[in-house]
Amino acid sequence: MTDDLIYHERVSSNRTEALFLALTLLFFLLLIWRVNAGSLDILAAVFICLFSLFFFYSVNYRTLIIRLTSESLKLTFGIFTWIISSG
Repeated sequence: MTDDLIYHERVSSNRTEALFLALTLLFFLLLIWRVNAGSLDILAAVFICLFSLFFFYSVNYRTLIIRLTSESLKLTFGIFTWIISSG
C-alpha cells in the first residue's frame, strides 16, 4: 500500500466512552457485592462475564481510525483492522 493519503479521520464519542465505562463500573460493583456476600454462584459468573465484556469494549473501542488512499480503505477499531483494496 502506498502512502498517497486522500482522507484520514479519527472518530470517537465521549458519550459512548462514558456509557461503556459506567457499565464496566456497574458490573464490577455488582461482582464485588456478590463476592462480599460469600456467594460465587451463576449470578457472580454472569457479572464476571459482563464486566469483562464491557471492560474490553471500554479499553479497545475508543477510537475509529479511517484511512483512505487511492488503493485501499483501511478501518482500524481497537485491535481489529479491515482493509478493502480497490481492484
